[in-house]
Amino acid sequence: MSQRMRILEDSLAGADTTVLTTAPTQLWQKIRQHPGLSRATLLMAPFESYALRGRLPEGIQKQDPAAQQFASEFSAELRSFEDLNDLLKGLIVMFRGEFHDGVDTLGAKSYLGGARQPDSLIDQLGTSTEAQETLDVRRILFRPQINPETGAVEIDPQTMQPVVEKIPNFDAVVAILQRVIREVKQHASYRLGIVELEGERYESAESWLRVRTIEAYPECRWIRHAEYCLARVHEEWGQVEQDPERRLQAIKWYQSDRPGPMAHGCCLRARRLQAESAKK
Repeated sequence: MSQRMRILEDSLAGADTTVLTTAPTQLWQKIRQHPGLSRATLLMAPFESYALRGRLPEGIQKQDPAAQQFASEFSAELRSFEDLNDLLKGLIVMFRGEFHDGVDTLGAKSYLGGARQPDSLIDQLGTSTEAQETLDVRRILFRPQINPETGAVEIDPQTMQPVVEKIPNFDAVVAILQRVIREVKQHASYRLGIVELEGERYESAESWLRVRTIEAYPECRWIRHAEYCLARVHEEWGQVEQDPERRLQAIKWYQSDRPGPMAHGCCLRARRLQAESAKK
């Protein structure tokens, strides 16, 4: 994305000059040479995600309303940046234009596909050990059991492994984790639709955007973006196949009554398509 915005920035001149990007690597190299600093690091996530790491677990366990609200309202997009998980890796290589697997590397399609966990696992997160292990959340949901007399961790004599117990507010944390994992799945589905659109695989893009995003998750945070991309799919598809029905579908999705930052632009695009159709 930054590379594309850089191209646009370079094309703006005179009164239209606008700064749209920054150069984090060059800035990092300059800062690390400062004599008062011993170390400089580029954050892989917005600052808020690091604040979340320190505030969320303790706040939830103490039933702190502010922490619970923070977790509830904090977007899945930022929470997913806590680790280099499949969603983040997929977004990184997607913005580089690396959609397919290379000789020794995975592409955006593989990473984003891996970020989509089955609903059956998500639904059983609070009851199934298999689901908890597959989704790697047992370390979050359970803690070592402490012997109240000795203060030592209880050990299972048969397995010689620490005995674990549910954390306080287990159900509340499970609910938050389920929400996060579902939002990550929704995000990945939407992005896979864009990947297929970029590759001009219109039938597959239409399925990812309409069936697996808009119809599957009508209340997801990406819904208006998905409708816009779906309109683009039908518009480009119609141009390739010279199909006027596709153009009508594009107009329909551009004219969605859902609010969003691109709503005005979508309405203008729909009007232009209608005008072009009227001339033919």
